[in-house]
Amino acid sequence: MLMLEQANHGILPHDGRNISFREMNRTIRETFNFAASFCFFVPNFSARFLNKSYSRDRFDLADLSLHADNAIEHDASLTRQDAALQPDQGYPDIQLVHELLKEATSRMPDGSPRLTKADLSRALSKRRADARRTNDEYSESFFHNMFGSAK
Repeated sequence: MLMLEQANHGILPHDGRNISFREMNRTIRETFNFAASFCFFVPNFSARFLNKSYSRDRFDLADLSLHADNAIEHDASLTRQDAALQPDQGYPDIQLVHELLKEATSRMPDGSPRLTKADLSRALSKRRADARRTNDEYSESFFHNMFGSAK
C-alpha cells in the first residue's frame, strides 16, 4: 500500500512499472523516514519471493500482489478483499474502507475520523473473522499475521 501511494504521487513511476528494489528502499526511507532496516527488509524480501536479484533486477508493483506463503500479500487486509475473491489487488474495497473508518473512536481537529491503535486492532480482529467466513481459501500464517499487523 505504501508503494501504491508513492506511485500515485509520482515518487515512484506513476505507472508502477520497472522499479528497482534499491529505488524502493530509498523512496520508502525518504518518504516515510522508516528505520533503515525496515527500508531494506521490504524490498529485499520482495526480491526474494519474486526470485529476483535485489541489486540488479526490477519489478512492477502488480508483482507484489502474488498470494503465496512466502509473499507479502495476505488475506484479511483492512482495505482490500482477499485475492481469492478479488484477484486485482491494486484498488481498495470502498466498503471495507468505510467499515474501517466506522471503527474510529477518536476525531481529528476537523472532525474527520481518527483511528487509534485499539481501533485498528479491533478492526483487524473483525476483518480476520469475516475473511475466515467468506473466503473458502482463507489462509493465515504467523508471518502473514505479523506483516498484516505491522502495516
